Amino acid sequence: MKTKHYIFTLLAMIVSINIFADSGSTFQHQGLYYYLTTSGTTSYATVTYKNESYNSYSGAVVIPSKITLSTGTNHNVQVIGTSAFQDCVSLTSVIIGDNVATIGPYAFYDCSGLTSIIIPKKVRVIQINAFLYCI
Repeated sequence: MKTKHYIFTLLAMIVSINIFADSGSTFQHQGLYYYLTTSGTTSYATVTYKNESYNSYSGAVVIPSKITLSTGTNHNVQVIGTSAFQDCVSLTSVIIGDNVATIGPYAFYDCSGLTSIIIPKKVRVIQINAFLYCI
């Protein structure tokens, strides 16, 4: 009976590791930085910045609707996080993927070089100062 209990416990631990392995850490995928938020068996990606100095991006940026990690897991990109593109003065244009619903505070703060942005209809929340000092 103990053997069955140990096997069940081990399987539960493996499943937990697979579900939460990517959650909470910042990682780079195809030129953008993300972190994953996991709740139960669902998760979504948030676009973020490289480090505390911000200014991680330049030129034209396309934010995808979803990303597929090397593990084969798919995650919808639903949020542009707080200060994700802050101080990216060399950022010129942004196309936001169709799954993004929230643009966080200060997301594009002081992106003075930004001349074009395409925001999909699904975006329902644009938080405070998201585009402050862009013009």
